[in-house]
Amino acid sequence: MSVIPSDFDATEWQNIEPFMRELKERKLSCSSCLEKFIHDRSSLGEFISEARARIYIKMTCYVDDKEVQKSWMDFVENIEPKLSEYSDILNRRIIEHPSVGDLPEKYSVMLHGLKTDIDIFREENIPLRTQDTKLVTEYNEICGVQTVQFDGEEKTFSMMAIYLENTDRTIREAAYRAIDERRMQDAERISEIYDELIQIRHQTALNSGFEGFQQYMFAAMHRFDYTIQDCLKFHDSIEAICQPLRHQNDEKRRTTLGLDSLRPWDLSVDILSRPPLAPFNEVNEMVEGCSKVVTTEKIDIVLPEADILYLALPETPDTKNLINRKRLNLLKPSCGVVNIGRQSAIDYEALCEKLNNKELAGAILDVFTHEPIETSSKIWNT
Repeated sequence: MSVIPSDFDATEWQNIEPFMRELKERKLSCSSCLEKFIHDRSSLGEFISEARARIYIKMTCYVDDKEVQKSWMDFVENIEPKLSEYSDILNRRIIEHPSVGDLPEKYSVMLHGLKTDIDIFREENIPLRTQDTKLVTEYNEICGVQTVQFDGEEKTFSMMAIYLENTDRTIREAAYRAIDERRMQDAERISEIYDELIQIRHQTALNSGFEGFQQYMFAAMHRFDYTIQDCLKFHDSIEAICQPLRHQNDEKRRTTLGLDSLRPWDLSVDILSRPPLAPFNEVNEMVEGCSKVVTTEKIDIVLPEADILYLALPETPDTKNLINRKRLNLLKPSCGVVNIGRQSAIDYEALCEKLNNKELAGAILDVFTHEPIETSSKIWNT
């Protein structure tokens, strides 16, 4: 396949088709040829995926721009159906090739996915997927233009969030009701969209030999490591463990706020009646705030000032045990800790002790060295 130019426009089918046709007709005589085929197909796919993402993002940002919406629908109606047909053809070229068994082990997960895609592919599902995407687009368009008149101005729902954090309960309620009333104006059409999507998605699943859309999507999304039953079991665990904690927190919120009952407009306000954080009015304000970056040599200086310590670090020699016991001791008791990076960046044992001693406000932990968490871990008793 000829080199794809850096300015390749993957929003036009006439630009994509020659590359697809070359892949479809290419002679494949050995496993090395197959690897080159996979690489070239992947490179083409990256251009197409990026083009789709750019059009989609633009569509969601400019929901009232007819030209932008037209570009998105053109991709959905005229490019994606053709891509689906070619994708099945190219999948079969790989899986049915005599040398597929000679490919290195690193391709095993990919091959599993391709086999699944072949198993669930049905030509009659292509127009159904197009209808599905068009309905989802319509839903996004409806939600994207929803605004309310509040505080003397037209405001988007995102702009209304600040009012739901206001310490004045009458303002919070008025904001919540304004949003709710505006949503209800579109409730009938949105309900119709949901009904239509249920029918389309159920038929898609039936066409592919599944009982329902849930089973179909597990296959389509390549959920090979866990089952639907695993998810349901996890849901049951959340109901048994997390929901009671949520009810406790709701009751604490109600009593701290001094309310007879907790209403939807009471869920975002600070329970200590601190004023909400003001959003940036100018881009320069955001840039200035985000530019205050310090190196690890100066981390000890800023930790005592932190309201929240947020970690999103990879595991490297420099990050290992970066937030150790000494540095955790620098945090003030009202500080919270959030870790979505590698566990090795923080001393979890010291963190558990700080939490149990009520020397930190709380912690949200997403990643652990051993998953599922070992039964002996101190996390369970924290």
